[in-house]
Amino acid sequence: MDNFRQNEINQAIASLESKQSLLIIGEEGSGKSAIAEAVETVFSSRGWNVAIADYESSSKDTLLEICDQLGCDTVDNSGAKPKPYSAAQLRMEIKTALSTNNTLLICDNANHYPVAMQRWLKNCLADRALLLMLATKPPAGGIFFKMPRICIRALESSQIREIMLEEATEIGLKLPASELALLEQRCGGNPFLARRVVREHSLNLAQDQEGDRVDYIDGTPFLIATLSMVGVVRLIGLGLGNRSLYIIGGIFTISAITLRILVTRANSRSKTRLES
Repeated sequence: MDNFRQNEINQAIASLESKQSLLIIGEEGSGKSAIAEAVETVFSSRGWNVAIADYESSSKDTLLEICDQLGCDTVDNSGAKPKPYSAAQLRMEIKTALSTNNTLLICDNANHYPVAMQRWLKNCLADRALLLMLATKPPAGGIFFKMPRICIRALESSQIREIMLEEATEIGLKLPASELALLEQRCGGNPFLARRVVREHSLNLAQDQEGDRVDYIDGTPFLIATLSMVGVVRLIGLGLGNRSLYIIGGIFTISAITLRILVTRANSRSKTRLES
């Protein structure tokens, strides 16, 4: 997996080396966690203080996990009896640690972080903390808007086939070229799905399914055809002197034009989100 995402790994390393935080965006199973682990290995081997965290249960548990990896205090020993730090105190300890040189916080699945933690991370970023965040469909605003980003692309057909053959070899399955081509269509360039569909095939499961990816049909040609038909209706009404037919054609023309504008704008917004 790492080899197929080596370009993204190198880009992330170069960005962090220049003290520039980075956001990596990719769909589920695209290899974000593999990138995070590779970056963590590289910087840890250089003697950096690195924490890699994934929000799973609660904010405090995540903060404790980060503190444990960064070596931050989590208990107040100033009194007669040790007292665990509150979430606010843990955030302060982490923020202080992140202010030192050669300290990196990697936030995997950052889109799952609650809003309060996202705001705290935004404050850390404003104080020049070095962050690597990885997310699937992150919100448009907040810290995700502030950070430079890399968008993970789908793998090439040859790469997906290599992953599928590797998985098939691991489980002792022989995949003829014809079956491999059919299974590849269900992956959509996603390495995790490539491994999963091979295992499903070995168990004779989900043979009639299309996979987890959905390809949407462009409705623009249908709109153009509809507009053309409406124009024909109007011309017929005009030629026959049928005012009712002419009015109905005009109403449908306006409706079709309005619908075309709405669909065009929706497609533009979707394309912008995918490219951002």
